Amino acid sequence: MDTTPTTDVSTPAPSLPRLNPGVTLLETETHAVGPIDSLVLDHLLGQDGTAVWVDSHGHATTQQLARLAPSRRLLERVRVARGFTPFQHYELLDRLDEEVDSETALVVVPWVDAPYRDDTLGRGDAASMVRGVADRLAMIAERASVPVLVTLKETDGLTDPFDALPTRDLVYEATDMGPRFVGDSFETLVYPVDNGAVQTTLAFWERVLQRRQALVEGETPRPGVA
Repeated sequence: MDTTPTTDVSTPAPSLPRLNPGVTLLETETHAVGPIDSLVLDHLLGQDGTAVWVDSHGHATTQQLARLAPSRRLLERVRVARGFTPFQHYELLDRLDEEVDSETALVVVPWVDAPYRDDTLGRGDAASMVRGVADRLAMIAERASVPVLVTLKETDGLTDPFDALPTRDLVYEATDMGPRFVGDSFETLVYPVDNGAVQTTLAFWERVLQRRQALVEGETPRPGVA
């Protein structure tokens, strides 16, 4: 399948959901990195500022972000911190308020519950830490008026504190016709591409972001992969 993007920016580009201030809970299939990266990069294309990303379980990968980013300078605006233990992850989020400032355009916390499913934690300690994390993210979203993009590894009793938050829910699924987002005010319906073909996986995200950059900045997209 030919995935080389067109340089005709007069054709409407495929759209992605807009991330608004507040907590957005993105429901994805297991470790679905492409949708997260695409939402983050698309958000940065539309405005100035940085993305503060608190990572767990290898969601933030330089190789994939570099492949998807239509401009290398976008990568310089993604700041990643990693916590490899539940205590490191919790400390990063506890200090997140110090890192979020007027230059912050987005906060990203994928698999926010995963570090607290560690066998070294008792059930009570894990639940207490997740409650603290949920409260901290809600506070930051309100204080700084920035979007906070969150995904969960599992949905169970441990993640109940996130159900209690005033979140915007967004669902991603991979379908036979391509990637699909569904939210309160957004639904992916069609993917207009050349020759009636359908874009899927990373090739689709590359095309979307390259076209979006061209529309935002009036530049010619860099060559894609055929």
